[in-house]
Amino acid sequence: MTSFVQAGLELLPRNADAHLPAERLRFELLQLGHPPCCNVPSADIDVAEWDDPATNLLELDQRVHHAEDAARARGTDMCLKVRGDELPRTRTALRQILSRYQRLFLRWPASSSIRQHLVAILGKHAELHDLSKPLVRADYEHALDVWQWVLHLREDASLGLQIAALFHDWSDWRVKPMCAWNIVHPTICTRRMAMGVTPARRRVVGPADCSTLS
Repeated sequence: MTSFVQAGLELLPRNADAHLPAERLRFELLQLGHPPCCNVPSADIDVAEWDDPATNLLELDQRVHHAEDAARARGTDMCLKVRGDELPRTRTALRQILSRYQRLFLRWPASSSIRQHLVAILGKHAELHDLSKPLVRADYEHALDVWQWVLHLREDASLGLQIAALFHDWSDWRVKPMCAWNIVHPTICTRRMAMGVTPARRRVVGPADCSTLS
C-alpha cells in the first residue's frame, strides 16, 4: 500500500572543523519547527553540493526518493539531513531545499476538521499512483506541490479548493471514485475537479476561492 511520507529535518556541520557549530544549527532547526529525526531512512544534501551549478538535481531527487521509498516500505517518516558550514549560505540553501521537497514538509490548514479529511484523502490519493513509474511519480509529486502552493497563497482555503488543487490534472471519470471513499460531501466528489475548466471549477470551489487560482 502506498502512503504519503513526511520528513524530519537535521542541520549538521559539514565536518568537525566547520565554522558553523552544531549547537547553532540545532537552534536554527528549532526555529523552523520541524520534527527531529530518530532511526528512520535518511537522505543527505550538502549545501556546497546544492550550490554547485554542476550538480544534477535529478540525482539529488533520486537520493531523496530512495529514502522516501524505504520509509514508505517501513511505514515510518524519513529524515532530510542538510550539511553546511556558513550560516547565511546554509539558510539560503535550506529555504530552496525545503521548497523543492515541500511535499515532505507539508503545510496544513488551520481547521482540524479539514485536516482530518485531507489526511484520509491524501492516503487514498497516494494509493492511486504507482510510484515505481517515473512519470506517474512526477505527476504525484506535482499534485502535492500544487496543493501546497494553494495553502501558501491562502491558508484558509476551503476543502473543495484543496481537493481541486490535488486532483487538478484529473478528469471526471478518474475523480468520481472519490465518492465511494465516503470522505467528502457528494457535491464535491461528483463534480469535475479539474482547475483548467473554469465553470466546473467555480461550481466546486466557489467564486471567492477562484481568485486564488486566477
